[in-house]
Amino acid sequence: MAVTPGPEVTTTPAGAQLAYRVAATEHLVRAETFLTSFRTDAQAGRADAEFWSGAGELLASTRLLIDSPAAEDPVFRSLLGELELVLVQIVRLSAERGDGELELVTEGLEHRGLLPKLRTAIPAGPTVAMEGVL
Repeated sequence: MAVTPGPEVTTTPAGAQLAYRVAATEHLVRAETFLTSFRTDAQAGRADAEFWSGAGELLASTRLLIDSPAAEDPVFRSLLGELELVLVQIVRLSAERGDGELELVTEGLEHRGLLPKLRTAIPAGPTVAMEGVL
């Protein structure tokens, strides 16, 4: 007896969708913390090598989330795109460390209103527990 394949399922299972949502929320919290530190520490010259490497790590995670089911929501995808652009600028800045460019990145961050957008996207309260989901 031949087995015929069923229709292809294109939706992400609920548990996996929850896992992506939790990962995305935790990423936004880290990004908001980093960008807040960037505004104060980088401008004051207190940013060290570990701080700058954090930008590269956040950029890599942002790109992974853009390519994940977490980015199926167009609003979230747009927010990740804006975050990616700012992080690319910061990573490039970390290699050059020019004061004029630092000011441009900071002004761009303010002009886009990225921090308020991130804060709005982060749900209030504790993050959903993942125990038993996977």
